[in-house]
Amino acid sequence: MKQPWYKKIWETPWMRNTSIGAGVVLLTVIAFVGQQYAEWLGASLVGVPSCVQDSGKIVTFPVAGVADSLSKADITQAIQDRKISTLHGKYYSTTTSQLATFFNKITGATSGQELNTVQTEEYQSGGHIGIDVPVWWHDDKENVPIVSPFTQAEVYRTFSVDEGSNTWGNGVTLCYSNEHGTYFAHFAHLRDKPLLTEGQIISNGEQIGHVGDTGNSHGAHLHFQVNKYARYNPYYTSDPIVMKSTFIDPLLLATNTTLAYGGNVLVAGPEPTENNTTTSDLLSASIMNLSLTPTKSSAEVGEKVKVTVDAKDKDGNPASGKILITSSVPIGLPAEKELSDGSGELEITSSSAQDIKLTITNKNGDVSKNVTISFKTTETEKDTEVSNKVKDIFTDISSISSPEESAIQYLWDNKITTGCSADKFCPNDNLNRAAAATFLIRAFYPQIDLNSVAIGSMPFSDVEVSDWYAAPVYIANLANYNGVTKPVIIKGSDGRAMPASNVKLEEFSAMILRVLNVEVTETEAWYEGYLTKMNQLGLISQSESTGYLGKSISRKMVARILHQATIWYQSNPNGLALTEAEKKANEVVEVPQKLEAANNGIQVVLQWQNSSSGNIGYNIYRKIEDGGYELIGEKVTDLIFGDPGIVTGKTFTYKVETVSLTSGKTSEASEEVSIQI
Repeated sequence: MKQPWYKKIWETPWMRNTSIGAGVVLLTVIAFVGQQYAEWLGASLVGVPSCVQDSGKIVTFPVAGVADSLSKADITQAIQDRKISTLHGKYYSTTTSQLATFFNKITGATSGQELNTVQTEEYQSGGHIGIDVPVWWHDDKENVPIVSPFTQAEVYRTFSVDEGSNTWGNGVTLCYSNEHGTYFAHFAHLRDKPLLTEGQIISNGEQIGHVGDTGNSHGAHLHFQVNKYARYNPYYTSDPIVMKSTFIDPLLLATNTTLAYGGNVLVAGPEPTENNTTTSDLLSASIMNLSLTPTKSSAEVGEKVKVTVDAKDKDGNPASGKILITSSVPIGLPAEKELSDGSGELEITSSSAQDIKLTITNKNGDVSKNVTISFKTTETEKDTEVSNKVKDIFTDISSISSPEESAIQYLWDNKITTGCSADKFCPNDNLNRAAAATFLIRAFYPQIDLNSVAIGSMPFSDVEVSDWYAAPVYIANLANYNGVTKPVIIKGSDGRAMPASNVKLEEFSAMILRVLNVEVTETEAWYEGYLTKMNQLGLISQSESTGYLGKSISRKMVARILHQATIWYQSNPNGLALTEAEKKANEVVEVPQKLEAANNGIQVVLQWQNSSSGNIGYNIYRKIEDGGYELIGEKVTDLIFGDPGIVTGKTFTYKVETVSLTSGKTSEASEEVSIQI
């Protein structure tokens, strides 16, 4: 009799093992999908329990210090400052103008259909729903409180790492109900296991916990999202249709915008009228009539177009004050402009054919009507337009990401790069020191013509005047050239520039921050201050600062960083000074005074005085027989220290130095003190 196929599979080891493995994978997929949809389907079919009644309006932001108010302007500024880092999968390593444009797209939607399109595009670009609020900018990052943003809400659920919440870490789910349904607000990655109890009613401002780094997190931050019907932990689904039917954007709630779409109403601000699907009559009443008037709506590439800004109050009188300016592409505009007598002028241009949309916003978040200026090539330029696209010029960048391609295009348009050869950019090759010098000189000192540099005495023994990189390496070593004052970018080592050596992320960070005139906190590991500042400016991400530490960086990564840096520099030509907290960390530590020693019969007790404040400690040294000193106490934080290692009949001599626990910087040692036992 012929053996059944299933028996043959079972009795054949490799087929049996393969079948078992496939079965396990299938069951895992089924379980995952079931978790994704079970509660959403259950809530859709049979409803969810009613929670405490509340409008759902966000009264205050859940993390203090992110925004001064919940106006659209302040929230937009928080996004630009990287205090709100992700929204719908948009990682904010993009330009400030792109950030503001994105937020204005969300809040400026004039119909449910338009918002629906924006939500879909942004969700599909990354799949992240909710917002992330990092605390890199906070003075006390370990103790940043999270408070309830709602008038009142009910604790629906708590979850913690101890209970197996490996993705979201420690967290809390609050809920509230109103005539539109039941909503669940999730707060994830908390520092500690929640102490709240299910069913507890908490009011606005009551503490939920502290910002932490638990679960699948790469740096302390709060993950905050609001869902309709989706009850378990922070709800996530890979299905954009399901996502849109459950996800409510917390930033829309925060800015008091009310929209109806997809059957769900965002209940923030004024209640919507029946069947209302637009925002035009629901946005807060404007106290200023903001307008933009360009001298022309169509211009040639490179042509400068003046745009008149006009602001009037509700009575038609000129209304002066600051306005926020955003554009759909980075063009180097200042982020803010002060209007005089209610009016002002902008001047914009573009180095490539594109449409640029401008928007202005007053302090209350009211937005002007958008104005678009189309920059086009001339008839003679149209024939060469295709060849000006880097994807056509460089044959090896077809597989890189869109931001990287845009960055390389920017470098090409501004004559910062010509590639590594006639038709290649070499995006995956490591950046060497010669190329780094060339990029930085061309990007930030375009008035220096590298083709006509008169090289005097070359300071480096490993660079010949005939080398292609001789001019940029020579200039990079100078603090002044033909009246151009600049920092020393390449200092060299032992008289060598090492032009072919690869550049690590921390080395390039130090180079570029010197050029940007950005002051950096001194840290015990020299590079930490540079990487922290690069992260604060949005030039690199937190994961890049840790994942690329000590590693050579690629040319495509450098292109993106350099592009971001030039955009930042256009708005900050004077650089960036240290904050008061950073200055305090950089303070010179003082020499300990009045060192005294006493014998209590058990040990020598040392005491001293010091007026240094901040995060400091003390190193204690004892003299040994050969005249040197041995360290017997390291980074002691008290002004007293006991030395039990004493012998009767001997004299012991000590000294103390102050050490900064932030930078590792030490003071001179104190005067010696001796004691005979």
